[in-house]
Amino acid sequence: MSEGQIVPTHTPGATTARPCRVLLIDDHADATDLLQMLLARRGFEVSVARSVATAMDAAGEASFDVCVSDIQLPDGTGIELLPRLRAGGPLPAIALSGLSRDADIQRCLEAGFDEHLAKPVTIERLIAAIHRVLGR
Repeated sequence: MSEGQIVPTHTPGATTARPCRVLLIDDHADATDLLQMLLARRGFEVSVARSVATAMDAAGEASFDVCVSDIQLPDGTGIELLPRLRAGGPLPAIALSGLSRDADIQRCLEAGFDEHLAKPVTIERLIAAIHRVLGR
């Protein structure tokens, strides 16, 4: 199985892998576009949202396997967003933030993020974190 593939868990006996669906939320266009491209090259299916509002719209239109969210967004925070995204069901989540003091990391973990990655992040570290939160 390639690194961007998952075996669907909702279908008993399923053996066909499908792309891991990532909701990438960040208002920094250049960084987000680069991460989207690099993840897509590795077999992930990535939807980008640049605000709390567009993340909620995306979550209303599709389901995702994992969420990667910046903390400081133009219309709110990733910490405020996470419970709203999870209202539709469980969603593993990774905080991706320039805020990387111990207190910032702790705040993200206490808010329910499964992991915290400090910016800038390498694609290898991001993919490893995605695998960890998905239990692979």
